Amino acid sequence: DLKGKIRVYCRVRPLLSTDHGNVECVECSETESQLTLRKGGTANNGASSWRKIKESIEDTKTFTFDKMFSSAASQEKIYADMQPLVRCVLDGFNVCVLAYGQTGSGKTYTMTGPKIGGAFCETSGVNIRALDDLFCIAGERAASYTYDFEVQMVEIYNEQLRDLLTTQQTVLEIKKDARRGWGTPDARRIKVCSVQDVVECMREGDKSRSTGSTSMNERSSRSHCVVTVQVTGKMLSTGSKKQTEENLELVQLLGQQASELKGKAPKNAAVPMKAGARLSTQAGAALNLSKEANLVDPLVAQLRIENSALSKELGTVNKSNVRLKHDNEARMRELEEKTDALNEKQKRHALNCLALTRYLARVHAA
Repeated sequence: DLKGKIRVYCRVRPLLSTDHGNVECVECSETESQLTLRKGGTANNGASSWRKIKESIEDTKTFTFDKMFSSAASQEKIYADMQPLVRCVLDGFNVCVLAYGQTGSGKTYTMTGPKIGGAFCETSGVNIRALDDLFCIAGERAASYTYDFEVQMVEIYNEQLRDLLTTQQTVLEIKKDARRGWGTPDARRIKVCSVQDVVECMREGDKSRSTGSTSMNERSSRSHCVVTVQVTGKMLSTGSKKQTEENLELVQLLGQQASELKGKAPKNAAVPMKAGARLSTQAGAALNLSKEANLVDPLVAQLRIENSALSKELGTVNKSNVRLKHDNEARMRELEEKTDALNEKQKRHALNCLALTRYLARVHAA
């Protein structure tokens, strides 16, 4: 069930003190894993806005996910649902945790926590909890296995790959390694032995990351960030003959700007937004393909019905042909039998004629 399966989780952040004049326009059902959006959830008067929402029940959209987390969900609860997946890294599986959402939606808080590099606490994000979990399990298995951990941290900025763990501003390339598969082998890899070592790497890499200030977020991400934890495991009983090399990818995508939100545009207009525009374009293309698929589906269903009808008709024709063939074979056998009977009669008639001729010849001679 874990191998190759993709899960899509949705988390709703609570309203903050900066969201003055806004009211919630979402309803979460964690039991049914559904999110319902209601149009018109922004107004200066919350009560009147809610009346408008209730009056326009038809202006709703419901989405279903593999898991739904309301604004009351804790960081611990978020990680608890993905913990079995993260632990699979030590069992020989590649795992990727990817966060995507609009600027200010809580991606950094979910993945890292309120402060990068802070000590483990209740508000620690997925990254810290996952690494702490992996190191704990590695310690529990120390009698049978040995694990080596290496960390890479790169960003995709302005459609270019950059190494965040080095001061050299070289553009990286994605290459295929014979042993590790596809990746960025030229990026710096740092060996780590504890969660704090990884946190130090993430803190240093975060300083080099491209960011920009917006009205929604004072330090908004302007690039995709990928933290790769490479795990090499060896079974002590077999030594170095058998080992596993798997990756835990912790990805935080570029925050998407909502252009229709007035006053929320980036304060620094020179900040490149190509990556966000590319994602929006790809999302729009995916939506168009989905719409086209919805149009094609009825045609495919109709063709299947017609093909089914043709198959039935063809089956009837084939049965008729079989019956005709059977009837023809019976008639042929009957004709052959009659022909054989006539041939026998002709033979007997010929013999009788021959005997009569001989008899007449003897009488004439006498």
